[in-house]
Amino acid sequence: MGWTEEREQDSLQDRMYTPKFLALRGSSLYKFIAPPVTTWDWTRAEKTFSVYEIMCKILKDSDLLDRRKHCFGVQSESGEDLYFSVELECDLTLWEKAFQTATFLEVERIQCKTYACVLESHLMGLTIDFGMGFVCFDAA
Repeated sequence: MGWTEEREQDSLQDRMYTPKFLALRGSSLYKFIAPPVTTWDWTRAEKTFSVYEIMCKILKDSDLLDRRKHCFGVQSESGEDLYFSVELECDLTLWEKAFQTATFLEVERIQCKTYACVLESHLMGLTIDFGMGFVCFDAA
């Protein structure tokens, strides 16, 4: 958990960052305007993501969008790209380790997940099973 600064998605200016409080709790990443204090606050997150349906990427200097260092991106299953900055390199390292740990623990817990998908106009199912492998099947 900790403060980050989120870059506005449609920002053309260098200073369009908003303070956000991010928290990894169980299988979820929460984005808050202010830190959660009570149990009820956890239900009022601005945005919640399942850790196994997002990708976190620590950005190299060549991938940075502006002069800020210590940035990471979060891409959701819907294709939404979020861009965050932290003040210190050690903060970035902590976030990276926290994401890796949370994702590993959730994948280990779930073991198997099935998604609906469309392939050449046919309704299909895709099962990802970490014990048996991948299975694609006709769901119609």
